[in-house]
Amino acid sequence: MDRKRCPVLLSVACLISLLTLEARAQWATQEIPLVPGWNAVQLLVQPVDSTCEAVFTNTPVDKVYWWRRDETGFEFDLDPEETFPHTADWEYWFSTNAPLSSFGAVLAGESYEILVPSNSVPFSLYVKGQVVLNSTTWVPTLPNLVGLPVPAGEQVSFSEFFGFSDDFEIGPSYATLFRVDTNGASQRIFQPSLTGVRRGEAYWVTAGDDARSYDGPIHVTTDSGVRLLRFDSLSPQNVLIENVTQTNRQIAVTQMASELPPSGVGAEPLLGPIPLLLGAPDGSYTPFTGTLVTNLAVGETLRLKLAPDPQLLTNGTPGTSWQGVLKISDAGNLQYSDATVDVRIGMAATGDLTGQRVPAGLWLGSVRASHVSRAPARSEVEPVWDETEPLPVAEPFEWRLIMHVDSGGEVKLLQRVLVAWLPEGGEVVVTPSGTITNGAFELLSDESTAADYQALHPDTEITRISSVALPLMAPVAASGALGPDNTVNCLVDLPFDDPVNPFVHLYHPQHDNLKYENGVAIPLAEGVESYRVTRTLWFTFVGADPASAAINPQWGVTENGGTFREQVQGLNKTIFVEGSFRLQKVSDVPLLQ
Repeated sequence: MDRKRCPVLLSVACLISLLTLEARAQWATQEIPLVPGWNAVQLLVQPVDSTCEAVFTNTPVDKVYWWRRDETGFEFDLDPEETFPHTADWEYWFSTNAPLSSFGAVLAGESYEILVPSNSVPFSLYVKGQVVLNSTTWVPTLPNLVGLPVPAGEQVSFSEFFGFSDDFEIGPSYATLFRVDTNGASQRIFQPSLTGVRRGEAYWVTAGDDARSYDGPIHVTTDSGVRLLRFDSLSPQNVLIENVTQTNRQIAVTQMASELPPSGVGAEPLLGPIPLLLGAPDGSYTPFTGTLVTNLAVGETLRLKLAPDPQLLTNGTPGTSWQGVLKISDAGNLQYSDATVDVRIGMAATGDLTGQRVPAGLWLGSVRASHVSRAPARSEVEPVWDETEPLPVAEPFEWRLIMHVDSGGEVKLLQRVLVAWLPEGGEVVVTPSGTITNGAFELLSDESTAADYQALHPDTEITRISSVALPLMAPVAASGALGPDNTVNCLVDLPFDDPVNPFVHLYHPQHDNLKYENGVAIPLAEGVESYRVTRTLWFTFVGADPASAAINPQWGVTENGGTFREQVQGLNKTIFVEGSFRLQKVSDVPLLQ
C-alpha cells in the first residue's frame, strides 16, 4: 500500500501531531501574502482548527502541496501542469476535490506551495494560531523546501544567514538556492549576498553532506524537546540557546504579549502575561521582565531556566491560562538591531497553578530557638529577670515541627503523624481519600488509628514521624492560616500529671503526684506537687524566603517559614522564647484520620 496516497493514514498522522498542542497557549496572527499563481510559504503558527477547509475557508486557494522532507531530489519539484506531483515526497490537498487529497491539515514549521487561480487578485491570508518552536531538519545533499527564522523586513541576506555554517555552499558560483515563482518554476538566486530573506517565505536550499539541523548562528531547543512551554506546575522549564558560530554572540531574550485567543474554538481565556522568574545557576531566582541581554562564547550553551512566580499567580482559575511568547534573537555586531535570527516559542501557564498554592497537606520542618527569657549572667550586672525581652542563647536549640492543613484550611499542630502506604493490590480499595488501585498515602493521627487501619489493610506500611519537644498529645487545632503574611497560634496544654510536665519526676517521691496511706498510693490533685503548664506558640509566616537573597519560587507553595515566639506559663516565672521556623510540604493528602 502506498502510504503517500492514503488519505486516512495521513489524516491520522496529522491528528496525532496536532494533539500534542492544546488550546491552552499563546496566540499570534501570521499574515501570508498570496498572489495569483504559486506561492511558497512557511507556516509559523499552529491554528487550533488546522484542517485545510478551516484555514483556507473563504479564500480562492485551489491547491496546496506539502513537501514532507523525505529523501528527495531537486528534479522532483512539482510540475504545475500535472494534477498530481511526480514524486512521492509531496502530499496534496484540493479544495474542489477533497477525496483525492492525501492530507487534510497543516502543521506549523512546515513549508507549502499554494496555488491561487490566475483570475484572482492578490490578497493576504491571516492565520491565527499558537506560536511554536519551529526547528529545521535538513535532508543532507539534497534540495530542501524551507523557511528561515529571520527578522521581518528582509534585513538579513542569504549569505549572512548561511555564513556561519560549512554545511552549505551559498554563492554566485553555486546552484544551491532557488525561489519559487508564480508559475511554479524554481528561479535561481544569483546574488545571495544582496538578496534579503523574507520571513514566512519558503525556498529551495541544497544542504551539504553533514547538514542535519541548522537555524542560523544560534540553535534553540528545549530540555524535553517540546515546541511549546507549558507550565502545569511551578517547576522550571529550560530553554537551551547554543552559539554554533566561531565568534562570540550577543543574545537577546524578550517576553512578548499574546494576542487574544480566537473565539469559538475552545481556547482558554487569557489571564495576561506570565509572571516569570529567571533561575540562576546557584538556585536563586529573580523576576524576568523586559529583555535579557547576555553574551555567549564560542560553542557555549545558555540554559534559560524559567518558572512562574507563585506570589503573582493570584487570579487564575481552572480553564484559564497566563500566556506569552518568548522571542530569542542574536546580534552579530553586538547590537540588538543587527540580529540574524528571530526564534519564537510560545508559553502558557495553566490557571490551575493558583490552586497549587493551597496549603492543604502535611508540613514538616523545624523550630530554631535562639532567644530565651533569663536573668543576665554577666558580672557586675544586677540579675533582674526580664519577661518581655528574651536574650540570645549560646547555642540555638532546634526541634521538629509538624503541621497539617485540611481541605478547609484548618491548621493542626501535631506531636506525631503516622504515614501509611497502601501498596498496589489486586482489588479496588476504598479509602477516605478516594478509591485507589495502585497504592496511596494516608495520614493517621495516632497508634490506635494505625492499628485499626492495618487490621483492615494488612499490606500497609506505616512510618511514624514525631517531635520530642511536644507532649504525647492529640492534634491541636490552631487559629490562623498557614502561608505568607499570616500567623498561626497554638495552645499546648501540659496537665499537672503529664509525664513530660517539668514538675513530675518518676523516681522522686515528692514529685510523683502520689501520697501513701497504709501503703496504698493515692493520686494527688493539681497544685500539691505539680502544676499545669501551658505553652502558647505563635508562628508568623513571612512573604519571602529569609534564607535566600533572591526569590525562591517555591516559597509560599511548598516551602514556608518565618519567626517563632513561645510563652510558657505555670512555672515560677513566665518564660518567652523566640527564634525562627521553616516548613516544607511533604504530602498533599488533606485528610488526617
